[in-house]
Amino acid sequence: MRTDALPPRGSPAARLALAVSIGLLVYASLFPNTGWLHAGVSPFAWISAPFPRYWTANEILFNVLVYIPVGALLFWSVRPLLVGAGAIAVATLIAAMLSFSMESLQTFIAARVASNIDFAANSLGGLAGAFVAAASARRLIDTGWRAHWGDTILKPGTQASVVIAAMWLLVQIPPQAMLFGTGNILALVPDAVMRLEALLPMWSLPSPAWRARGEQWCTTLAILGVTMLVMHCLRPLRWRALLVPLLVMVALGIKVAAQPLAPPGGPATFAWLTPGATSGLVMGIALAMG
Repeated sequence: MRTDALPPRGSPAARLALAVSIGLLVYASLFPNTGWLHAGVSPFAWISAPFPRYWTANEILFNVLVYIPVGALLFWSVRPLLVGAGAIAVATLIAAMLSFSMESLQTFIAARVASNIDFAANSLGGLAGAFVAAASARRLIDTGWRAHWGDTILKPGTQASVVIAAMWLLVQIPPQAMLFGTGNILALVPDAVMRLEALLPMWSLPSPAWRARGEQWCTTLAILGVTMLVMHCLRPLRWRALLVPLLVMVALGIKVAAQPLAPPGGPATFAWLTPGATSGLVMGIALAMG
């Protein structure tokens, strides 16, 4: 049987990735999830609000890019129940409904501003993602997954691990002061350092030295963790060693490309490229390669 004649297939990995992506998107849209109040404004007032006075092209582009993966995953997830134009329409509609819900809920968060421009950009991103998925569905989902990936590269039942590794790449998009940092880790350092110095005075170091040490080990452990996870998913391949530098290069590329999209007042483009992070990169790649 010819592979190009195979019927459309479902994708459990795409559906799992969609669930994770929607969860992350809801969290990011409602962040910081504090200061909820009802100011007497309708949650749908943003629909007819005038054009925002303050906006930048970077903000619009960011809102488009964020919803492209959602549109693509929605298209792949409804396959084979829906294909072609019907799947594009449904994926775009669901992405737009998700954005509509998030913008309406932001009306009740003091730190967020609901915007019809954001809604339009999100919907455009969902549409673009659906078109990208439509162009690649047959090769990636139908015939290509098993022929090019499932039987030759990935071990059975490792879809969840691959999705987690892909999510690690995506979380490099939000601006972070620490390389590969996914939270305010440094806020925990002072208290931990004070306790350690009280127990072991000989470990006492200046504050900048502790920061550099923290950046070094956070970067090292991040590289080790994600590469070990993906290595677990791969079948024995001669080019497995290329995985480590490739993952690091992709993560760094995403971080550099996303930094200009940060809102004004955020960290500088290469603020995360510190001596501690650089040494952590070298150490992490060396240990992972070993």
